[in-house]
Amino acid sequence: MNKAEFEQLLKRYRDDTLQDGELEKLYAYIDEGGYPEVIDQWLDETFQDPAYAVHTREYDPAAVFALLENRLDKKKRVFGWWKAAAVTAAAAVILLLVTISLQRDKPVPINVTAAPHFDAPPGKNGAVLTLANGNQILLDSSANGVLAQQGNARLLKEEGRLNYHKNGTAGNAVPVYNMVTTPRGRQFKLVLSDGTQVLLNAGSSIRFPTVFAGTERRVEISGEAYLEVSQTAEMPFVIQLNKSEVVVLGTQFNVTDYSDEDNSRTTLLTGAVKLRTVAQEMVLRPGQQVRMERNNGHLSAKTVDTDQITAWTRGRLSFDNTNFADLMRQISRWYDVDVVYKGTVPDIHIGGSLHRNVNLSIVMEFLGANGVHYNISDKTITILP
Repeated sequence: MNKAEFEQLLKRYRDDTLQDGELEKLYAYIDEGGYPEVIDQWLDETFQDPAYAVHTREYDPAAVFALLENRLDKKKRVFGWWKAAAVTAAAAVILLLVTISLQRDKPVPINVTAAPHFDAPPGKNGAVLTLANGNQILLDSSANGVLAQQGNARLLKEEGRLNYHKNGTAGNAVPVYNMVTTPRGRQFKLVLSDGTQVLLNAGSSIRFPTVFAGTERRVEISGEAYLEVSQTAEMPFVIQLNKSEVVVLGTQFNVTDYSDEDNSRTTLLTGAVKLRTVAQEMVLRPGQQVRMERNNGHLSAKTVDTDQITAWTRGRLSFDNTNFADLMRQISRWYDVDVVYKGTVPDIHIGGSLHRNVNLSIVMEFLGANGVHYNISDKTITILP
C-alpha cells in the first residue's frame, strides 16, 4: 500500500465511509507499522477539527486510535451514521478521553453510571478583591476601568486581569495590603506593582502590599499560584507559605500549598529559588520540584515534568500517576463541588491530561466507565464502594 492510499483509508475511516474489507485492510497495515508519521499527522488534523477540537500533542497515537475506533463503532450502532447531530457531544467525550489512562493493580469490570441529574459547568475567570479597609469587590462582574486607589497604587481591571499601577513610592508610609481570593470554581490573574504576574488557581489567595518598599518584596500565598517574578536583585521576592517560604530573585515557578494536602510543593521553570523552613534550606534548579511534608517539615527535591505541573495555567488538568483522592480534590476545587466517600478510597492512579473547559458530567462519565461507582446529589459527589 502506498502512502496516498493509506492516507485515503484513514480519511474514510474518520468519515465513516469505508467500503467492505477496507477496515480490515487498514488495521492490518497499521499492525505492520506502516507510515507512523502519517498516523501522527492524521491525528493532529483530526483533533484540530471543531468536532474534536483538541489543542495539545500530549497523547499516545496508538491509544488515541483505539479509543477513536471504539467511539466510532459505538456511535455507528447507536446513531446509524457518524454525521448524526449527537456526534458533537460525543466528540467532546473523545476529547476528554484521548490522553487519560487509569492504572490499576488488576482489571476491574466496566460499570457505566447513569447520567447524574446534577451537572456543573467548568470553572471560570473570577475572584474577590479585599481592600485595606475590608471592603470587597467581586472581580467576576466588575467593569473594566479603575476600581480603587490603594496607597500609592491605582487598581485597574483590564482584559480580565487586575493591574496595580504604582503612581508614587511607598517611602516610609505604612504598607497598604490587599488580598485577592479565588473561590472554588474560579481562577484569576493579577499584576503586582513591580510587574510580577500571578495566576491564582481555584481555592487560592494572595495577600500583598499595593506598593513594595524596604529590602524585600513579601507576599503570602495559600492554595496554588503560578508566578513570573519581575527581577529586582536588590529586593528579593519572598513568598510566605504555611510553614515555609520561597525566596526569589527573578524567575518562573509554581507553588502549591493547599491546607487539605499532605505536602506543599514549589516547582521551578526558570531562574533560581530557595525554599527554607526553620530547620532546612534548599536551592532549586530549573526542572526541579521541592516538597515539604506537613507532618514533619522535611524537604525533598526531585526532577519533574514542569509542563505537567503547570498544565492548569494552559486550561488543562494533568496527572502523573496521581492517586484518586488527589484527582477528586482537583475536581472539587474546579467544579465547586464536595466529594465524600462511602467505604475506602478507590485504589486508582491516573496518568494523562484533560481539558478544564468540559462539564463535570463528562469527567464523571469517564470515571464511571472505568469502574468508579458514584452518585451526585445537589453539589456533592458520593464515591460508592
